[in-house]
Amino acid sequence: MALKISADLKHMPKGTQLEIAGLGLVENGGSATLTEEQELDYYLRNGVTVKDGLKDSEDFKVDGTPELKSPPDLESVSDTYTPAAEEEKDEAVEEKKEVKS
Repeated sequence: MALKISADLKHMPKGTQLEIAGLGLVENGGSATLTEEQELDYYLRNGVTVKDGLKDSEDFKVDGTPELKSPPDLESVSDTYTPAAEEEKDEAVEEKKEVKS
């Protein structure tokens, strides 16, 4: 079973889309199942696993078993890592350039 994150921010309306860096969007009052890529992205952005990073949160609950079995050494990937969101943004910029040409 993959990790599942649930959001419950009492000061925000249910259904509000919440963005968590490296994890994407989660609806307030709802939940989302995380992929291994999202777990890795979160780990590389924050230096901790999703479970460790959110374990003391009153707003988010994490259940399940991580897909990411052993996070990589941060030193070994820091020079080559590009977050998935940054890659998508770079691709969009390239596509825009191609359309203008």
